[in-house]
Amino acid sequence: MNKIEFEDKDYLSKDKLIDLSDIDTIYMPLVVNFSTDVEILVKKGKKIKKNDPIAIKKDLDFSIVSPVNGIINDISECVYLDGRTVKCVVIEKKGRQPKEEMVEDINAYTKEEYLELLKKYGVTSMGGGNFPTYIKYEPILKTLIVNAVECEPYITSDYVLAKEYFKEIIETINAIISINKLRECFIAINEKYSDLLSIYSNNTINYSKIHIVSVKDFYPIGWEKTLIKEITKESYDKLPQEKGIVVNNISTIYSIYKALKYNTCIDKRFVTISGERVKEPTNALLRIGTNLKDVLPNIELIAGDTIKYVSGGPMMGRALPKNDLIVTQNLNGILFLDDIEDKKVYPCFRCGKCVEMCPANIVPVLIKDKVNNPEALKKLNPEKCIECGMCSFICPSNIDVRSFVKKAKRSR
Repeated sequence: MNKIEFEDKDYLSKDKLIDLSDIDTIYMPLVVNFSTDVEILVKKGKKIKKNDPIAIKKDLDFSIVSPVNGIINDISECVYLDGRTVKCVVIEKKGRQPKEEMVEDINAYTKEEYLELLKKYGVTSMGGGNFPTYIKYEPILKTLIVNAVECEPYITSDYVLAKEYFKEIIETINAIISINKLRECFIAINEKYSDLLSIYSNNTINYSKIHIVSVKDFYPIGWEKTLIKEITKESYDKLPQEKGIVVNNISTIYSIYKALKYNTCIDKRFVTISGERVKEPTNALLRIGTNLKDVLPNIELIAGDTIKYVSGGPMMGRALPKNDLIVTQNLNGILFLDDIEDKKVYPCFRCGKCVEMCPANIVPVLIKDKVNNPEALKKLNPEKCIECGMCSFICPSNIDVRSFVKKAKRSR
């Protein structure tokens, strides 16, 4: 498979932490798995408790839940991490927040109870598409792969979580194995994180079903299909569950931990704050629902006329029109980059580089050409795109090929 190796840009933020989670106004985008087709369940002025449903996506039987006790202040609009302006519920945090009560033995849940907890507390894929996690666990499974690879430049939020909460991560993995009667688990860690490899190797000695795997540092090794092939040599058509495999980002594992251990949703997450325009790159603990503009005064930026805001990493992330991005479960980083003038775009001359580099084995250039032709798109499979950005990165004509493929993918 073609790959890209980047200059290491993450060392500056790797070991620095700040807590910016003391926020009272919470914005909850009404999005599940990139879909805004949800039914709002709350009304302005009404009280709400932590873990109460805010909205439901009926076709997935999955709710967006409140991360705080408070009052519904408004139903408004906000910027989601993919750049769209979407509906959101605004909650004013009020009163005493609920005390978390610990469950002693999280191995004792039945699979049915496990699935219900993941659904009730809104556990989703925190490394990408915000897909409801309970659905991944419904089939009979044999293998869990925990993705702690983090192969994009700048981003180190998963690294920090894996290091700070390794005991909780291992406890949760052991419970998932027991509850789902899995044969094995592989924790995939980037080879450049030698300290993490040591921590997890030393602390899983007594867990015969947990294996630590060092993976090469290249992009996009963190993609589900690539990672599965690298570790198990297995291939699949549409979903890993076809082979009895489930893949969870390590941040998702921690979200599962909160659901099992404390019967609550995750209300905070680590987000990498980095880029050329950040004076001291760091990882910030942010409350889910935080508006970026409310914490910007705590981030020292290098002065300049213009700054480009990017949600996520430089490859899979999205440049934003303004700085009021909302922190969601699947936001792993915010980059502040030099907003250089747009490169001149030239006509495509059919070099085929985007096809050669595509890890999903689709033809990005043809999808670009047929983006407004639904019939033609049926044969080109834009839905297989993983939005890795390699087609745009490699294009000698400076065409943002990925944006065309994403548009075709969303239209299917």
